[in-house]
Amino acid sequence: MTKPTTPQPNTLEQRLAALAAASPGARLPAERELAGRFGVTRGQLRIALGKLQEAGVVESRRGSGTYAVDPEARPLRSISLLIDGELKLGEDPFFSQLVELLQQRAQAAGLSCRIERIGGVHVAVGEHAAAITVGRAGRDVVESAAGTASVVALMPGGETKPGPRVTVFELDDFQAGRDASAILTARGCDAIWFVGKSSVAASRQRYHGAVEGAGSVPVQLIESSLNYVAGIETGKAIGAKLVSGGNVGLIANNDWLAVGLRVGMMQAGIGERAMSVPLVSFDGLPVAREASFAITSLAVPIAEIASDALEELKRLHDGGNVHGRGIRYGLRV
Repeated sequence: MTKPTTPQPNTLEQRLAALAAASPGARLPAERELAGRFGVTRGQLRIALGKLQEAGVVESRRGSGTYAVDPEARPLRSISLLIDGELKLGEDPFFSQLVELLQQRAQAAGLSCRIERIGGVHVAVGEHAAAITVGRAGRDVVESAAGTASVVALMPGGETKPGPRVTVFELDDFQAGRDASAILTARGCDAIWFVGKSSVAASRQRYHGAVEGAGSVPVQLIESSLNYVAGIETGKAIGAKLVSGGNVGLIANNDWLAVGLRVGMMQAGIGERAMSVPLVSFDGLPVAREASFAITSLAVPIAEIASDALEELKRLHDGGNVHGRGIRYGLRV
């Protein structure tokens, strides 16, 4: 009588595949833990994982670990572009250019792009499986997402934190202010006037950075609305103060405000003094590059942010239970 054959235990690959199938999209335990669980060496484990990766059962993500491939997962095909309803894109060249570039990048990547104005009400993120938010209203989206949607929040302001499948992009406004002051002190300015609006978070951060970056040079805050027309009126008032002389340098919170300041100073009737006052601003828009305005503008890397936002959204969407991150961008001369 032939003795019944005892079923052989599953191979290591089969056991790992079963573990991956039980948690599609999830990160597998660390190699040390898996090797201990299955009673194999880490070398044997890596060989088995390599075979499963070739078979499309798992995938390795550099710096993150090994993940089970979700057979039901769909690659990113469409995104929602959620724009703060309070942003006046026609009057804000920075955000207008950012939104335009996001649309262009999405189109180039073959993604359909749904655009929606948000703000003032709770945002139902369930309608937006993959979204990029622009402006402060993105804070509501981030708070509502709770890992249920993939979200990249661009400049949401406040104390917005990254979380499960949520990444936050911000500008390093404090450092930008420091850099602006450093430019003026290097030019020998013995006083700095910062023209901005303390109730606006970015302006406030840039002012505080300017104070720190100026060292012993005094920095005075001049309150102003942040548009071209307000810049003209503020520039006239500054021109009247400059009659008495002094080696003063100016920092404007954005480029259009800076252009208005220069025009206002020219209208103040102070002659060549109107153009000789060093003026630093932020954004890096084409208008600030006009040599006739003599403005040094620290540029926001808008094109880089737009490209990075789409790449990050794809990472969050395709990665399963991926945790987001906080990314800060510096401004450049």
